[in-house]
Amino acid sequence: MSESAEDFYAENMPTANAQSMLDLEKRVQSLKSGWGLPLGYTEQKLLAAASRTLSALNSAQWQTLKDYMHAKIPEGRPAWQPRTRTKFLETVGDVWNYASEWRKRQEASRPPPNTIPMPVTSRPTISREELAEFFDPIKKKKMQS
Repeated sequence: MSESAEDFYAENMPTANAQSMLDLEKRVQSLKSGWGLPLGYTEQKLLAAASRTLSALNSAQWQTLKDYMHAKIPEGRPAWQPRTRTKFLETVGDVWNYASEWRKRQEASRPPPNTIPMPVTSRPTISREELAEFFDPIKKKKMQS
């Protein structure tokens, strides 16, 4: 973290919250490649404003956000992925709504995990007893000849 980020959070909020803000900043930086640079003053203020929403997300929800930000959304699907961190921080709630809807569609399109497709065979299965009955008359004919 940059020295200015630590100073910003320490000056603008109780010390106990400063560390959680630094953690949130790291998480936001990890959402998309190219977002790894330290947040600017305006972005820090936006992060402070969005901190309540972002702090409520659990690890799985953060992963959903990250997956959504990296996904290619097909044309015609209602979705919006902000190109910049500033836009993301301004519209965190909207981005989260799109990301959660996107995840629901992804899960709905996957086959259930416990289903194993049955192999398709063109021949019926024959038991050993049926096989023995089938070949028994043939053996008797060969022995008689």
